[in-house]
Amino acid sequence: MSMFEWVKNNEQKNLILFVHGLTGGMETWEYDQDISFPKLLSQEESLDTFDFACFNYFTTFTNSYGKAKSWFVRKFKEKGAAKTNLPIKEIGELLKTEIEVQFCDYDNIIIIAHSMGGLISRSMILKQLEESSFTKVTGFISLAVPHQGAIIANSLGQLFSKNLQVKDLSVFSDAIDDISRGWIHAPNKPRSKYIYATHDKIVDKKSALSLDCLSIDSKAVNEDHTSICKPKASTETVCRLVLQYITCLLYTSPSPRDATLSR
Repeated sequence: MSMFEWVKNNEQKNLILFVHGLTGGMETWEYDQDISFPKLLSQEESLDTFDFACFNYFTTFTNSYGKAKSWFVRKFKEKGAAKTNLPIKEIGELLKTEIEVQFCDYDNIIIIAHSMGGLISRSMILKQLEESSFTKVTGFISLAVPHQGAIIANSLGQLFSKNLQVKDLSVFSDAIDDISRGWIHAPNKPRSKYIYATHDKIVDKKSALSLDCLSIDSKAVNEDHTSICKPKASTETVCRLVLQYITCLLYTSPSPRDATLSR
């Protein structure tokens, strides 16, 4: 079963891929039933050389957590498949498979990730670099990602002790430490931009910025942990900022592959 949903597929040579976080799904990006972050960006003329897709995976606090929240979870329920919260690195392996199989024809991929989705994306990229010193991911945009872990996850871990994702998100977890250290020392990693929400009660500024983040590569927005990925219009700051970052990623890379981005 495929783990992604197309937002726009015109068989371009470049892809913008959205990756949600803990307990998320397509609704992570939706302001309402008609407006979503991926849709807003897909309507930008400057990004007409890109297709748009969202990576979706099962995630919830417990395996018996209420009703299914996203189309992907509902589909799992309909098919009677087992619902399991996988650890971050294992979801990263699934993302790696999707990119190498479903997205193999793309020359360049830019990932926009929210919260735990950023850790999953980084884990995937590190695995690709470990295997071949190469990744098609040429840009990574981090939205309120807990690169140093989330203190609230340490508290939640006492309530949901069997949830591997909550455990991985905890400050000083093995997963956080491995991904953080690996990213700092990784060769040929994609250029990254970091956006943090000033009213975020889940991921504070210190954690939302990678240890190797330069001041020029980070920005604050007047949002919280949820609203940062739900702009209601293309004129909102977070939407304009992400568009600027994508443009920056397109035209400042030393990679020869960038020639395909402006075709």
